Amino acid sequence: MGTLKVDQDIQSMSDFRSGVSGFVKQVRETKRPLVITQHGKGVAVLLAASEYDAMQEKIELLQAIHAAEQQLVNGKGVEHEAALKQLLAALKAGEKGPTRSWDDKELLSYIKKEATKRVTP
Repeated sequence: MGTLKVDQDIQSMSDFRSGVSGFVKQVRETKRPLVITQHGKGVAVLLAASEYDAMQEKIELLQAIHAAEQQLVNGKGVEHEAALKQLLAALKAGEKGPTRSWDDKELLSYIKKEATKRVTP
């Protein structure tokens, strides 16, 4: 996400209403958010869909890291070798057939799902 430019990326609600399509184009092209104000106070932020998706992925990763840190604090950590063996065993016995390989997103999703199963009390 680009850095906010105060002179370009903060607009009043009335200006936003009159130029919605132009502001949507601006956000999409610059990858910067647009802050919409009402009575001089920020009330909403417009983001490009791609920037929103990237932000959500980062939040999910940070939440996973936080959950992992909490597991370690609570003594529920798993040594690297043991985790690798568990993961490989799960993949071999997993939901994908032998003719279909895993892409990075599927693998990450599967790992998150398996980690959640093991964390839930």
